[in-house]
Amino acid sequence: MGKSRFPWKTLFFIIFTATTLAVSLDIRQHGSFKRSVTGQTLQKYGVIDIWNRSLAAATVYSNAIIAWSSKNLPIYYAKVDRVIGPYLKIVKEYAWSGWSFVWDSLLPVRKWAERDIQPHVIRGIEYLNTKVIPLIFAFIRDFERAVRAVAFEAGVWIQENVLTGSLSIDNLSKLASNSLESVQLYSQQVISWISSRAKQLTQ
Repeated sequence: MGKSRFPWKTLFFIIFTATTLAVSLDIRQHGSFKRSVTGQTLQKYGVIDIWNRSLAAATVYSNAIIAWSSKNLPIYYAKVDRVIGPYLKIVKEYAWSGWSFVWDSLLPVRKWAERDIQPHVIRGIEYLNTKVIPLIFAFIRDFERAVRAVAFEAGVWIQENVLTGSLSIDNLSKLASNSLESVQLYSQQVISWISSRAKQLTQ
């Protein structure tokens, strides 16, 4: 048997989700990222300054690359076009001639397809539109009605046969409320006991 692996992906996903929610709540409570605890902490340790400097440097380099490209690329393109432009023109002419030859050669095939195949295709499309597609939609509607009816009957049966007596909705709600009250009471008692013990130890 292989050893069970620790669910690192799940753990990282939970940490990422919790961090995102915490930062979002922090920003919402303080009105903006700058006034939030997260923003102030990042500002305190210089993370935001480093980010701003990196962004400024990236902007400078991007502008320099754009300026260089706008100035030099047209020149290089003109040089390349002068060298290989005539050959590209010849290749394009041969390609167009070859395509025209193939298209003209397929004229009998195209006429045969228009005469013998096209009517069958049209009749097939008409059959799909008038017979098959309406049948599929009718089946989907009937299946949806059947699923709804089964779900309704199952819900009624569960309510009448399962959620009765001690398992009725009212009893389950009362049980949940009483359990919550018991937990709160026990929590208060534990806190009181810990507080009294702490006071005794400090006296």
